[in-house]
Amino acid sequence: MTSATTVEEFLAELAADNDRYYSAMPADLKTYWPHRLVGPAAIEALSTRWFNEYYGTIVLSRLVEKLDDPRLKMLVCRQAGDEAKHALVTEQRIRVLGGTVEAYEPLPEQLALYEILDTVEFPEEFFAAMQFTTEHEGVKRNEQALTRFDAETAQMFADAVNPDEPFHVQLGWTALGVLCSDEQARARALAACHRQRDLHRVFTVAYRARMSERGLM
Repeated sequence: MTSATTVEEFLAELAADNDRYYSAMPADLKTYWPHRLVGPAAIEALSTRWFNEYYGTIVLSRLVEKLDDPRLKMLVCRQAGDEAKHALVTEQRIRVLGGTVEAYEPLPEQLALYEILDTVEFPEEFFAAMQFTTEHEGVKRNEQALTRFDAETAQMFADAVNPDEPFHVQLGWTALGVLCSDEQARARALAACHRQRDLHRVFTVAYRARMSERGLM
C-alpha cells in the first residue's frame, strides 16, 4: 500500500487489499447463512439484517451533517434512503414469517460496527470503513441470500435490497476519490478500512455463535 502516486492508484490498491482479505477468510466466515434457513432461523437471520439496515440509516443520517461537499451530502442521503427501505421491507417480511423486530437484541459486536462510525473525526474514515469495505463484502454476501432463504424472502432481496448495493460501494469510491487527496487522508482511510473489516469479522463470528447456541444453525 505504499506504491500509489495518485488517488486512483491508492483506491485500486485498497480495493485489491480488501479482496485479498476476504478471499483469505475461512469459508464459514464468508457467509452469514451457511445453509437454507426456515422458521425461527430465518426470523433471527432477518432480524439481524433488519438491525443492520436500521442502524445504518441512523449513522448515515448523522454523517450528512458532518460533510461539507454538497454532492456527497446528497449521495449519502440517497444511501440512507436505501437503508431505510431495506429495513422496512425486511421488517415486513419478518412479520409475515411470524416474528417481530421489537424482540431483537443486537449483539455487542454488531453495535460496535456502527458506534465506531459515529466517532470518526474525518469523513474519509467513515467512507473507507462502511461503503468501501463493509458494503464491498456485503455485495458478495447478499448474493448468498438468494439461495439461503425461502422463495419469497429471496425475492425480497432480489427486488428491494441487492440492486442498491453496488451504488453504495461506488459511493465509497467516489467519496474517497474526493477526500483522499493527500497522504494523511489516505493513511486514515487505510487504517479505518483495516479496523472495520476486522470488526466485521468479529461480528460474523459472534453472530454465527449465537445462531449455533440457539440451535438455529
